[in-house]
Amino acid sequence: MRKLSISIFTMLLFWVVPQFVSPADLQDSYSGIIWGTDISALKNFTKIGGNDRVSYYLNPNELHSINDIDVPHVVYGFYNEKFFAVFAVIDIFEVYSQLKSQLLTKFGDPQITLTARQEQTIYRWKYKDIKIKLKLRGTDDKMKLAFYYTPLSIKIDENRVEELHEKSYRFFPIKKDKKWERIPLLEF
Repeated sequence: MRKLSISIFTMLLFWVVPQFVSPADLQDSYSGIIWGTDISALKNFTKIGGNDRVSYYLNPNELHSINDIDVPHVVYGFYNEKFFAVFAVIDIFEVYSQLKSQLLTKFGDPQITLTARQEQTIYRWKYKDIKIKLKLRGTDDKMKLAFYYTPLSIKIDENRVEELHEKSYRFFPIKKDKKWERIPLLEF
């Protein structure tokens, strides 16, 4: 039964995933938020961590999804209060695999980095002002997708930002009986 479920799920991914992120839209914005937008212009965002220059927010009114699979850990990064990054934790390997395939199709061959310490594979693509990173850490099978708006992200050390992000969120602010607005994580 599990193999049948995975097969059906995989077939659905091949059919639906190509509609995720449009490269033209990604250049200007993510999920309708224009890169560089000041956090003060975004209502309903909840700060979950950061430091003086870099801060991280969730939008508790949104529930991102990939093919009707919830992606609860989508964090928005701000540098000097300007929107510059998105981080999404991927919990299902099939979703990771399909995202990788679609990113290869849309953006071509990535730069690949392998790290021995954490047995981590990092795929990097560049699309105009956007840097895309897809990570798989073999030591604990953690998977993450990240987008960076390079005019702002080059001003800070991205690796340090990711480390701070991973340490920052410890809760997900959910209100009882909250109705979620489903938002696609990506649209190809």
